[in-house]
Amino acid sequence: MGNKDDSDNLKYLEENYCEGNAFIGLSEWWKDLKQAKELDKAENYLEIYMEYLKDKRTEHHYLVDGAILTCTRCTLDVQKLNDKEFTAPEGSNETILKVTKNTKYLNGAEQYFATIKDCGKFENIEPFGNCLNPPDREEERKAIILASESVELRKLGTCRYLMKLNDEWENLISDTGYQEVTGFDGVTLEEITMESILFCRHGGFIYPVNPGYIMSECIDDKNLNNEEMQFALQYGLSEKQSMALLDIRKYFEEKPELLQGTTIFAFEGLGTYLEEGEVSTWNGKNSYHPNGQFGAILIVTKNGQLAYAEARASTLPDNMEKSATVLEGYYTIKAAKHKSTDPNGYAAVQLKEFNTNNAVLPAYNSVHNNGTVVGVNLHMAGKIKSDKPVYSEGCITVTVDRYRDFGVAVGFIKDLESNKNAGRDGIYANGKAQLHYEENIVNGFEGYMVIDRKYYDAKERELLISPDAE
Repeated sequence: MGNKDDSDNLKYLEENYCEGNAFIGLSEWWKDLKQAKELDKAENYLEIYMEYLKDKRTEHHYLVDGAILTCTRCTLDVQKLNDKEFTAPEGSNETILKVTKNTKYLNGAEQYFATIKDCGKFENIEPFGNCLNPPDREEERKAIILASESVELRKLGTCRYLMKLNDEWENLISDTGYQEVTGFDGVTLEEITMESILFCRHGGFIYPVNPGYIMSECIDDKNLNNEEMQFALQYGLSEKQSMALLDIRKYFEEKPELLQGTTIFAFEGLGTYLEEGEVSTWNGKNSYHPNGQFGAILIVTKNGQLAYAEARASTLPDNMEKSATVLEGYYTIKAAKHKSTDPNGYAAVQLKEFNTNNAVLPAYNSVHNNGTVVGVNLHMAGKIKSDKPVYSEGCITVTVDRYRDFGVAVGFIKDLESNKNAGRDGIYANGKAQLHYEENIVNGFEGYMVIDRKYYDAKERELLISPDAE
């Protein structure tokens, strides 16, 4: 907690004082000021409590669409106003957060991350049942009087007539490096967490009781440590995807070099597949990828610490028979221009032989039947529509709309204001132009990549002809 002065109390003022009667207006202002000081003290206690909960919490704390909220002043008890009883619907001491300001960044379960601007009454947060604080403004009293005449409206409680939400959430824990997302209007917004609060100017603190994550399968916390559990929940990883975190541990043991700097672990078979009959605007299908082309998850570590995950990726070409595919194994990655001879080439990385500068790598289905492939890059790709190679003839790919943020997280793309929205529209040509090599590459970037396909479907694997068989 930082030091506060009286100016911090201003955010708790309900305002909207009576203008028709100066005495009433002054009385409302005085009561409002007194309440603001009390609420400021309450926030201090709430922040201490949030710190306590954060230290005890083992699950991830970033909120997503569907998070469950409550309020310090909501109640299910009957409230009697104007000699009429207002009842609170069962369960109305909690409400569900609806995310609208972020429509691009999702966890692995396809849920949007919530931001500080998801604070609109009705738009983002349905009112609770009854409020413990009675109406204290003329407009509130009038609304309650009108509602009291209706049996049906009295059954909805009083909160909907009294709720006055602040214009953004507050992230209480100051030493947390909050993740940020770029909204549909290009504005960068902080995400909110289990330690965030939204103040209602009628005197209540709204806070989360559940982050809202949908888990298709339970994560076995007997195998994962606390860091891995936090990471798995942050990115909405399924139990199967989470097992890759245990694989990463083993890779670190086998190759300690991977603990230094940046390493990308590419697990084919653990990405975002399409359900039968599902149509996607970004994930294409063809005869080689009947469940969608982006079947890999890329997990990034920095100095041995889990840092980022992207489940819309691929380690396979569009056409599995006519294109070479780099083998599983360890590789060095270096900053590169995708389409090296193209003046309009864009920022990417190229795979090299482990700890060398050799770009000739072992491959399946090698075009010249020599068991090698040259010039394997990690770059962006759009949705395939046919068996003809369009985007990838053997490279590692990430969807256009996720590529910029993935590259920034890895460290080979500069985090620039000018490229904040690069590829957001999902159009490959636009993403390519917005990430032009010279302006966006982080020169000198180096790291490692590990390609793992043990989770890959056995039937599809038959299309990969090993060098030994050629």
